[in-house]
Amino acid sequence: MLKKIGFYGMSHLGLCYSAAFAQKNFNIISVDQDIKIIGKLKKGKAHIFEKDLDKFISKKNINFSNKIKDLNKCDVVFFSYDVKTDLHNISNIEHIKKEILKLDYNLKKKIPIIILSQVYPGFTRSLKLKRSTYYQVETLIFGEAIKRALSPERIIIGKKNKKIKLSKNLLNLYKKFSPNIIQMNYESAELSKISINLMLISTIMTSNFISLHCEKIGANWPDIKYALQLDKRIGKFSYLSPSPGLSGGNLERDLANSQRLFTYKKILNSWIDLDKKMKLWSLNIIKQNLPLNSKILISGLTYKKNTSSVKNSLSLLIIKKLKSKYVLNVIEKNNQIKLDENIDVKKNYKDIKEKFDCIIFINDVFRPDLLKRLTKKNTIYVDPYGYFKKFLTDKKNKYFAIGNY
Repeated sequence: MLKKIGFYGMSHLGLCYSAAFAQKNFNIISVDQDIKIIGKLKKGKAHIFEKDLDKFISKKNINFSNKIKDLNKCDVVFFSYDVKTDLHNISNIEHIKKEILKLDYNLKKKIPIIILSQVYPGFTRSLKLKRSTYYQVETLIFGEAIKRALSPERIIIGKKNKKIKLSKNLLNLYKKFSPNIIQMNYESAELSKISINLMLISTIMTSNFISLHCEKIGANWPDIKYALQLDKRIGKFSYLSPSPGLSGGNLERDLANSQRLFTYKKILNSWIDLDKKMKLWSLNIIKQNLPLNSKILISGLTYKKNTSSVKNSLSLLIIKKLKSKYVLNVIEKNNQIKLDENIDVKKNYKDIKEKFDCIIFINDVFRPDLLKRLTKKNTIYVDPYGYFKKFLTDKKNKYFAIGNY
């Protein structure tokens, strides 16, 4: 039986999985060579934000270290660094390869390595590690990462050869999390990860271009969405909400990397073009309906609540494009997020005294009724995701959401 589990890399991926395994009562050794990160973690303070994460990492059965050699006490080690991306969302795989080889060099050969990082098909096999090596598909979602790590719909494992059987110990380990364990070769597992994200992107993009057409002809996307969700071939969990541009980093990364992976690029290029157009939707609404120097309140910096991620967030684009033309204020509950721009950021709406010509809802942390005293009779509401449609469409104020006429 596997009793001690190791994780190398305390980015979002590694820290959330460490917390999930600790919650399942395994003894955990979590290693990162960044002394500052480990110092905070030893004090029970995470350097990333996920709901209840600080509580989980404070458990007695999880130990943090900056020494790779400490992982030699483990029965199995997960390589758990997130893949960094550049400004064009292209993955830095060389960094991942370097760290895996460092781990392999310092780890006893009898200890299996399971790679969690988001890599391209063929990567794991190219390493040619002389030990038991596996690739596991991770499907964490910012804001729900702990929940999904604890209870995944299925676990996908890549092996050198599909016919190789997982050890009884590894199977028992995974059964603590899900009864659905799917085994395949490395390349199939690596492509599964990309396939999942491309399927999600395709649904988002289809919702986007139909929503834009709704605005032209007077149709209402929420009504259509409800009809689609009742179709069993599509389903209630589908990504049918229009998006003012992909955010968070994961979907954008796999979309950008797919351009290099697949030879048929027309559909990928069309998605990228549409994504750029969706990012401009909110900016166009503001330019068409607000005079210069109007006061705008941006409600939320993160692209969704319960996360500290602002990767490709609409809020940053709006600030960049409008800061010289309008008076911008920001309300953001998460005090871990800092802005470089000289813009007033409040944590509590009660600390804001002025009234605004426009409120843009980036996420649904602050409801419209909480911000009511900050509005005027003619305040414009820009709510791209349609979070507050039921609260605001009956008001006399102008209300804009993607796909709403």
